[in-house]
Amino acid sequence: MQTSYLVRSALGLLFLTFCTSISAQQDTKFEDHLQEGFKQAKLRNWDKAVEAFSMAVELDPKSAEAQRNLGASYLNLGRCREALGPLETAIGLEPLNPASHFYKGTCMISLRRVDEAYDSLTEALRLDPKNPRVHNMLCLWMSNAGRFEDAIRSYRTSAELLPNDPANYHNIGLMYMRIGRFQEAIEPLEKAVSIQPGYRSAWFHLSGAFSRTFRFKDAAESWRKVSELDPSSPLAVSNIAWNYLYDGSSGMDAARYAEIYLERFGWKTESSPFMAMVAILGYRSYGLKAEAEGMATRALEKCDRGVWGYTLIRFHSGEIDADKLMELAVDNNKKTEANAYIGMDLKLRGETDKAREHFEWVSKFGNVQYFEHLLALAELRRSSK
Repeated sequence: MQTSYLVRSALGLLFLTFCTSISAQQDTKFEDHLQEGFKQAKLRNWDKAVEAFSMAVELDPKSAEAQRNLGASYLNLGRCREALGPLETAIGLEPLNPASHFYKGTCMISLRRVDEAYDSLTEALRLDPKNPRVHNMLCLWMSNAGRFEDAIRSYRTSAELLPNDPANYHNIGLMYMRIGRFQEAIEPLEKAVSIQPGYRSAWFHLSGAFSRTFRFKDAAESWRKVSELDPSSPLAVSNIAWNYLYDGSSGMDAARYAEIYLERFGWKTESSPFMAMVAILGYRSYGLKAEAEGMATRALEKCDRGVWGYTLIRFHSGEIDADKLMELAVDNNKKTEANAYIGMDLKLRGETDKAREHFEWVSKFGNVQYFEHLLALAELRRSSK
């Protein structure tokens, strides 16, 4: 009896020692997987981070840290539905951790579950009111919901928290652009490019803000920055040419950049015939008749004959008259362009009153997204001074 008791006691002690050893091994393995997950996340190897955090969760399902980082890794892979489970588990384990609510809110934005996104992000902000990442994500939600004024206020708070982050100023400017307050967009966008001179998107929107406030030479210079940052961008070069044409006193620069566009990107793009038109008008504004006629001849030879822009070149070359051009302009977009170019032709011939009629039509009825609409507005603005 005594022997049996001693054996049982010894076995019990051995079992306890063995269990303690297993627990210590599991703790070590858990920590190893957790640290491996952090390492891979730092390297942005999100698939490997998922693998490591998954192993950590398997060893300790009640670790909010492991669950949260597993969810965040799934989120960075764009696998938002898979991210939700571990994130909700993390929230259940640590309801006062703002990061879990932030990641869940980000997931909900991607899944277009807007009400739940707002609830999660506002809870994250309540728990961590000075976190600029939370402010920025809430701004994204506000922007998607059309709450641009609220987004501006939140981005400004984020800018106060991170005054050297150009993205905050970029986003403030972008929000102003979206609600048509172009003058107010300029200052934050200029701030963004002063902090980060290579910020292409900020230069892009700044260029648009300058154009919309009739600061056409500034717009052209801003587009030149875009072109320097991305020499392969035909949009930047064409916008330089257009803004010099809008300016009304920079026709030679307009023609020069239109020629650069055609030399660099060829005569067969969608914009090519319009760049030829800009060059023709630019040369004509300086009285360079031979250069304008030469451009028209080259355009008729090299541009695609099957596009509407070719018809506009035929008008400026004298092959068809204004009445025929208007007859061929069968929809509002074509009428926008036809009226603008007829107006420019009349203006350059000195028939300003007739030109104004065409510009006023474009102003009232033309497609506001077209380059020619802003051209008409610029001409009307000049003629009213």
